Amino acid sequence: MKNVINDKKINNKLYYTLQRVLSFNSLINIIIGERGVGKSYTCKKHVINRFIKKNEQFVYLRRYKTELKSSVPKFFDDIIANNEFPEAKFKVKNNLFYIDDNIAGYALPLSTANILKSTSFAQVKTIIFD
Repeated sequence: MKNVINDKKINNKLYYTLQRVLSFNSLINIIIGERGVGKSYTCKKHVINRFIKKNEQFVYLRRYKTELKSSVPKFFDDIIANNEFPEAKFKVKNNLFYIDDNIAGYALPLSTANILKSTSFAQVKTIIFD
């Protein structure tokens, strides 16, 4: 069931937006929905915007290292294709996401989380578990 308040209509298609879910100011937000409605896309836009405006970093979390191999190199592709942030320069290198040559985010597999248990990510404000 779609919540029209959370959706944005573009070319007669509904796409998810984060406005309502973020308005609750919750510590954790879980978004579940069908494929292709923009859940990941709107989350990417959100973390990019937060980095550009407030220098807040993010973590892109997947279950396994193998999932990162295919998704990480293409992380910014749809953002670039839609010209969402035309003045920003995006780059991905070694599971690090760069915006304007600064580290904006980290790609990490959940399966190896115990290795990073004492690593500090002080600038990280958002985790996207995709």
